Amino acid sequence: MAPAIDFIASLGTGSNRRERLVSAFANLEQYENRLAELMRNELRQIAGVTLYQAAAGVAKTPTVAFRLDKLAPESLRTTQKRKFGA
Repeated sequence: MAPAIDFIASLGTGSNRRERLVSAFANLEQYENRLAELMRNELRQIAGVTLYQAAAGVAKTPTVAFRLDKLAPESLRTTQKRKFGA
């Protein structure tokens, strides 16, 4: 497990492992939030997509929930599984 912790710590800065881990997790959170916001912005541009999210100004996790109006969730899941596996 130490190699995994050291890898994560390598993504941050600081004078000791704890500081590097705290910094790394902050960096990862910022990166994931930027990606999720980009995805939300792009989904808003697609006709027939309903985006579910907290109101503006509310902190969000980098999880994106949406629905395609003309496709049942089960159909989308089946299509994605066929195309991408698992």
